[in-house]
Amino acid sequence: MERADGRRRPKTAGEIDEQVRRRRRKARARDAQRRCRERRLTAMERDPAHPAHGTVTGYNSGCRCERCRTCWAEKVGRARKAAYRAAHPPGAGPGTPWRRPPGRKKAE
Repeated sequence: MERADGRRRPKTAGEIDEQVRRRRRKARARDAQRRCRERRLTAMERDPAHPAHGTVTGYNSGCRCERCRTCWAEKVGRARKAAYRAAHPPGAGPGTPWRRPPGRKKAE
């Protein structure tokens, strides 16, 4: 909200209270998510057959087992390919920043 002289008007006590409540609510939600992630990681470390192993959820929880890393690498590869296809539609022409033009060898 701007005043006629271009400066913002001071916030009312109710607006400040609402802002504080919103920040506290977000902080509580972040803390709850962190605790859930920590509990899941602890359960995954205890049980190698945990259903979250080999999933993006497992990787995001902090698990770095081979199955979780492989799943994450596949997801990143799919995202990279989708970004490439979005940036370079078919018929866009040769010479893209994502790969060498045909016939050029890799520099050694």
